[in-house]
Amino acid sequence: MSNGMQGFYFPESAGAEAWLRAERPGIGAAGRWWVGGLLFLLLAVGWAGLAAPAADSVKLKVGDLAPPFVAGRWLQGGPLKQPLTNGMAVVLFWTSIEGQGVVGMSRMEGMREKFASRGVTFVGVRVWDHPQEEWEPVRQRAGLVVEMPLMADAVDNRRKGVLAATWLEAAQITAVPVVFVLDRGRIAWMGHPFGLRERILQQLLEGTYPWEQAVAEHAALYNEAEALEKLWKSLNLALENNQWKQAHDLLKRMAGLLPADQQVGLKALQFQMYVGEGRFKEAEALAGELVERYPEEPHLLNLLAWEMATNDDFEKPDYDLILKIAERANAAAYQRDANILDTYARALFLKGRKEEAIQAQTRAVQRAPADLKNKFAEVLRYYQRGELPPLDE
Repeated sequence: MSNGMQGFYFPESAGAEAWLRAERPGIGAAGRWWVGGLLFLLLAVGWAGLAAPAADSVKLKVGDLAPPFVAGRWLQGGPLKQPLTNGMAVVLFWTSIEGQGVVGMSRMEGMREKFASRGVTFVGVRVWDHPQEEWEPVRQRAGLVVEMPLMADAVDNRRKGVLAATWLEAAQITAVPVVFVLDRGRIAWMGHPFGLRERILQQLLEGTYPWEQAVAEHAALYNEAEALEKLWKSLNLALENNQWKQAHDLLKRMAGLLPADQQVGLKALQFQMYVGEGRFKEAEALAGELVERYPEEPHLLNLLAWEMATNDDFEKPDYDLILKIAERANAAAYQRDANILDTYARALFLKGRKEEAIQAQTRAVQRAPADLKNKFAEVLRYYQRGELPPLDE
């Protein structure tokens, strides 16, 4: 299933991780509620933790100078050609545990290919897992092809990760993957890799980045975090009980706490709620709006395209719109995400572009993690026979 929500590993919060992955009754054609809305919300606002810390307790924020970058054991590439303080840098923190922390790495590799020639340094730091585990088995399990320098976090004399403590804990970030964008050592942005947009890097390179706005918006997140968390819990309860009017009211209240460009998660929830209510025309109309408003949000777009391409309750699916959304998702993922390629292939096949569907699904197989490779290969065989794969493949 290509719209399954992935994205976070919680080092000390198995309950939160299970809750994030949990199914909820009463919404969607299959009767399943993937709690992707919270995930999308976190990605959109650039806040990677589930806790709601007070603003004055956070030691590391957007606008601050980044802590020293202490090099650990290099897994591939490295050492870096220049200090991170010498120019622009994108630092990705990830983990190989459960496979969740490598989500988003292929997107960062796509950005690296586009921006490295302009002097932007990309580096990945593995945290919170086994420091001696080799990278190659992890890469093979995840189906990743990346060339950015990667290292394991340095460990102090208490066997505690140095950068995990001085960067993540200081920023009260409780989940990975997470990205820090630096400009001459100063933190310009932090959040999930799905939420990093090219325009942020472009503005920093051009000297037009709105620093004051970025600092103010990041600080505001912590001020509103507790209220958002309470509203989210109420919203989740309303959805569990199919209390649609109350859920829409709560969604509007949450929107009032966030700037318009940070409402990706709320719009994803609104789409899923329309589907759950059987308001398919409104869901389709909203999808048409979102593909124009959020063209760089690959997993939001993938969710929309997959739902409309596979949900039989959309009586007259707009295959042109589905393909448009899937194409945008694939472009935003730099044609590197196996799940998105799988969705794109289905959208192509539904439009009768069978050879292109075979090509896209072939790339999906090549980039699929080990646990999906056989499944995607079977889907490819259906396309090669000229047949639409059943959804249980």
